[in-house]
Amino acid sequence: MTKGSATALFLVVATLANILLTALFFFGLLFVYGLTLGRFLKVGSSIFAIFGAFVAAVVLSALVYNAVLKRARKRFDLEKRFGLK
Repeated sequence: MTKGSATALFLVVATLANILLTALFFFGLLFVYGLTLGRFLKVGSSIFAIFGAFVAAVVLSALVYNAVLKRARKRFDLEKRFGLK
C-alpha cells in the first residue's frame, strides 16, 4: 500500500469514526434530555434541546477526536508512517 493510499484510507476511516462518534453523543444527549428535562418542559421547547444536543455532540466529538489523534500520533508515529516528516 502506498503512502498516498494509506493516507486516504486513514482519512476515510477517521471521518467515518468522527461521524459515528458525533451521532452517538447526539443520541446519548437526547436520551439524557428525555429522561430528565424532557419530562418537565413543554414540547415546543424541545427544539432548543435538540439544537443544544447537536452543538454539544459536535464539540464533544471534536475534543475526543483530537485527543485520540494526539495519542495515535505519539504511539504509532503517524507523521513518519504517512511521510509527513
